[in-house]
Amino acid sequence: MNSTLALIINIPTLFLIYILTYFTQALSGKRQFYGISLNSDYFNKYEFKNLDKKYKLFTTIGFIISLILELISIYIFKAYVTSSVLPMLSFCLYNFFVYINIHNKVKALKSKLSINLYDLDLEKTKVILDTDFIQEKNRIVKKYSLIFTIPLIISTLVGIYVLANYNSIPDTIPTHWGPNGNADAFSDKSFIKILAIIGMMIGLGVAIYISSISSLKTRAKLSIDSIDNSKK
Repeated sequence: MNSTLALIINIPTLFLIYILTYFTQALSGKRQFYGISLNSDYFNKYEFKNLDKKYKLFTTIGFIISLILELISIYIFKAYVTSSVLPMLSFCLYNFFVYINIHNKVKALKSKLSINLYDLDLEKTKVILDTDFIQEKNRIVKKYSLIFTIPLIISTLVGIYVLANYNSIPDTIPTHWGPNGNADAFSDKSFIKILAIIGMMIGLGVAIYISSISSLKTRAKLSIDSIDNSKK
């Protein structure tokens, strides 16, 4: 693999990850704000808009740092395989902690605002407990918990198998395959590189599992005026 090929492969991939993380909120449910169940009226409040801006700012900063790390790995250290793993893994882990931080701040802000009588709708005193809806939601959570756990287990087992058989891996290994299916880039075997790839697979699996299941577990608020539409 040369610098041009590494650049063509890694930069678009890193940029795609950045776009997906940057628009995390836009891809969430219409009543979800960074993993917290929230009335849409709150979305326009200054405090929540400010948290959204902070998340996007820190995400952009992380992307720029990862991009610089990518270019340094390619052009200075000539570490083409490392450039395919380290910057993306670092960005994903960094963004995961940024998301958790914003999630906790949204949760704390919601609790703070909920004690303000101005924000409470005192006329809505009727409480609806839809047990069928709760049971269906729990069933969905269990289903997707299993779905997201399977690839995580497979990645972990594959990683353990590869590390256990590290000595049997050839000294030169292929790192990229062309359109015809033939290997066109090679790299020397390195325990650190293999460990980084395994760590990236498992790390991404854990991040996807936590964010997805946490979103499914958030409480849903039903409207007494339109219960069926509230469940959608």
